[in-house]
Amino acid sequence: DGGGGGGVVVTLGDKAGVEALAWAPDGSARVATVGKDKRVRVIDTRAGTVLADGAAHAGVKPSRVVWLGDNVLCTSGFSKMRDRQLCVWRADDLAKPAQTKTLDQSTGIVELLYDADTRVLVAAGKGDGSLRLYEARNAGVVGGAPADAD
Repeated sequence: DGGGGGGVVVTLGDKAGVEALAWAPDGSARVATVGKDKRVRVIDTRAGTVLADGAAHAGVKPSRVVWLGDNVLCTSGFSKMRDRQLCVWRADDLAKPAQTKTLDQSTGIVELLYDADTRVLVAAGKGDGSLRLYEARNAGVVGGAPADAD
């Protein structure tokens, strides 16, 4: 809200198009995006500036993004070799991921859900019959054994 009761339009600086975005959980008006140009960005929506920018997943399929706390991001996407990947990033330094996990070579896009209360990240591939559960710790995730989705 711009103070006058109307909405505010913010250009996210991603001319190629945004594939996914997630608002920062701390109320700071930061948004994390992954775009069709294969970049991950953190944007200050109040100032309209890009706070951090880096190369994300190199594959041609869409990526997803979620916050794992106030300064850590997780993205899902594909490598050039079509491996499904999870990457964990420090939101203030997107030059390279703090952690990269290769999941498998399935074709479904991996959707991400994060529960801040339990610090559990759920990675669910479209069309998969299982969920992968991770525990968020510092600037990384542990776990990932598939659990039946029945």
